[in-house]
Amino acid sequence: MAQDSLTLDQKPVEGGIVVLVERLPEGVWLGTSDDLETLIVETETLDEMIDAAPQVAADLLELDGKAPIPRDRFRFIVAGA
Repeated sequence: MAQDSLTLDQKPVEGGIVVLVERLPEGVWLGTSDDLETLIVETETLDEMIDAAPQVAADLLELDGKAPIPRDRFRFIVAGA
């Protein structure tokens, strides 16, 4: 991820997930997270990313037998914005 990133919300994310988002040359958005290594989300728009990432994370956590993280505990960092 580029260092010139825009954080959409810079509040601390205690018990939450930070999603690193970048726009790929193909025009789609890719979201990943160091907090949930299996989280990989690809969407057409940034708004779709903000909507889809928490749901994908909830599905992954459920597969691991863990409780989902509330949507307000997600923070998105957009690279190169």
